Amino acid sequence: MTAAPVTIESDLDEWLAKQPIWLQHGAKALLDGKAIGQAEVANYAEMAVTEASGKLALPDPLPHFSSLGGSKVGAVSLQSLSKISGINHLNPRKPLDFGTETLTVIYGPNGSGKSGYVRILNNSCHSRHKGEIHQNVFEAQSVEQSCTISFSDGSGQHSFEWTPGSKPSPELSTIDIFDAHCGQSYLSAETPPLMNLVS
Repeated sequence: MTAAPVTIESDLDEWLAKQPIWLQHGAKALLDGKAIGQAEVANYAEMAVTEASGKLALPDPLPHFSSLGGSKVGAVSLQSLSKISGINHLNPRKPLDFGTETLTVIYGPNGSGKSGYVRILNNSCHSRHKGEIHQNVFEAQSVEQSCTISFSDGSGQHSFEWTPGSKPSPELSTIDIFDAHCGQSYLSAETPPLMNLVS
């Protein structure tokens, strides 16, 4: 029998199963979308006392983080960005290849195009802080902005031409892009539901 794949949700479910039973009741309420007010806090305090005497039953059904939703497209990996047109001063002689690892770091000297690549990724992968896609100011005439994005998922390898006005891709929305703006966004903006529940 093949073991179920490990996901963030399954890891959190395993963690939650080791927590006090009263806390599992609270987590189930939050996962079900219920508000927690003073009356509920008092109720959980009573549950804690009941649990200490060994008389508190587990919630039925047990809470699962997968109830928060998420993409069902499977594991998605970026492969490359190529054929970049009209975006910043990007004119690569060969594609930006992301390799086969699950984490890729883009680095280079000032003026090498890092910001332009990250803006493409932030916009195509639907990051919190997208940034504006700029035209190439060194060109006398503006051209249509586009880029070919290649990625792989559970069904194979795919490529498509992305433009700033493209319809959102559910596959690429599972990819996380981290930069300086991303950190500030997570600190100052609303916390994602998953992290809000853990906190």
